[in-house]
Amino acid sequence: MNKKGFTLAEVLGVIVLLAIIALLAFPTILENIRKSQEKMSEATKKVILASTDTFIDMNQNNYPKTNGSVYCISFLELMNEIEMMDSISDVTDLNTDQVVMVSVENGRYQKEIVDYTACQSKLPYYVDTVLNGTDPELYKGLIPVTITDAGEVKVADRTTAWYDYENKRWANAVTVKDDTYQNASYGTTIPASAITGYFVWIPRYKYMLFNKDGIDMEPTEIQIVFERKSVKKSTGNTNGQYLTHPAFTLGDTELNGIWVGKFETTGTSEKPTILPTQRSLATQNVSSLFATSKKIASLYNISVESRMMKNMEWGAVAYLTQSKYGINGEVRLNNNSNYITGCGASTESAPSAATCQIEYGKATEYPQSTTGNISGIFDMSGGAWDYVMGVMESSAGSGIPMSGNDSINTSGFSGPLTSGNNYTGVSFPNEKYYDLYSYGTTSQDNVAYKRGKLGDATFETLHWNSDFAILIYSEYPWVVRGCSHEYKEKCGIFSFHYAFGVEKPYYASRIVLTLGS
Repeated sequence: MNKKGFTLAEVLGVIVLLAIIALLAFPTILENIRKSQEKMSEATKKVILASTDTFIDMNQNNYPKTNGSVYCISFLELMNEIEMMDSISDVTDLNTDQVVMVSVENGRYQKEIVDYTACQSKLPYYVDTVLNGTDPELYKGLIPVTITDAGEVKVADRTTAWYDYENKRWANAVTVKDDTYQNASYGTTIPASAITGYFVWIPRYKYMLFNKDGIDMEPTEIQIVFERKSVKKSTGNTNGQYLTHPAFTLGDTELNGIWVGKFETTGTSEKPTILPTQRSLATQNVSSLFATSKKIASLYNISVESRMMKNMEWGAVAYLTQSKYGINGEVRLNNNSNYITGCGASTESAPSAATCQIEYGKATEYPQSTTGNISGIFDMSGGAWDYVMGVMESSAGSGIPMSGNDSINTSGFSGPLTSGNNYTGVSFPNEKYYDLYSYGTTSQDNVAYKRGKLGDATFETLHWNSDFAILIYSEYPWVVRGCSHEYKEKCGIFSFHYAFGVEKPYYASRIVLTLGS
């Protein structure tokens, strides 16, 4: 029997022949796949476009029919609000980097499904490429502005680079007393007498975990990548991995960023403002500060909600500050003993002063700002302590926030007291409006610090710049940040401390604006 096998030449010949057949067939295979995908996408497209109509109807204030306007609405936004997924038979159709581009022509919406980058290129306004689609959202009532070193405020030309995060120029906006400047042409100067509040945009980002176990370490630059809400969240849990900062999730709502009060809240409880060179609004307990913060939106006709800053949101500002997009170093103390907003100490070691040594609007550099320039956020080191919405639960695993220490030293919210009694006051807001911390009986040991949260600038940045590191516990259940001026080197953007929640002349607060009401 002939057992002769194939020769090498014969084997190579077969391989070559198969390759030629594959090359001839490949275009046909690709075309069939493409046609199949187009067929699937046509069915899905109808669902997406119909869902977009519903979504816009539900959010009309955010999509005015201004001719020439372009809006990029992500599939994730549609899925989150109107359960679009239930109507899509094959989810493989969905490319999460695609969006619905909605353009306004002759007062009507025109809709098209395109890649995200294609939609961004059609926007009539400036887009900062480093932000990856987390550019400032200008809600009704907010006027985009540029601010000179001398504090002069002008309506921004939105077609030009009115912000530049790569160069530490954060986006600013203002609210005003009436409609006089709402539709003013760009370049118009808005006098200080017309302004009721200044806000700074903190874009959504992910950060590289650097100290997950909370060990003592020297301050380091925090690695940040801006990440729009329409992409899958980063869920790192090990040093070197990325985590989407928790501040940009409010309950069930994903946020593309938050507007933060540029200064501590000023004015009165009836008419709060956010202004420089004013005394911080203090001598209110936490519930009163929270109620005051809610008034800003209605007083100044802002189309989204205003509220008191959470501890996690303080952390989001702190981490952006400690990145290449912020000052990336210690924020100078506001050492003004009268709690005047926007002030800065003349040197790093300057004692408290009755005057404003570096006054907002009267300098060329602002080391007391999160950016080192006038575009950043002020009063986050020194000035008054800032109450934030961060509170401890009343007992292990209860999930019930404490009101305060006793019937005198209380936040004003209804809830358990350290004394064992219950305080009856105003109800706590929805749980998404405060950060709840696990119960504990110590404040300055490893057990206490482990109760901190990733992203809130507590245990991850422990003792940075020699700042206070005292966590809330059963006796003092409320978080305060930033520090009062007289503590000097203990103050800083990474400083955290405990309090009863009671009113004091050295306890102020800060306001944020977000979607999600």
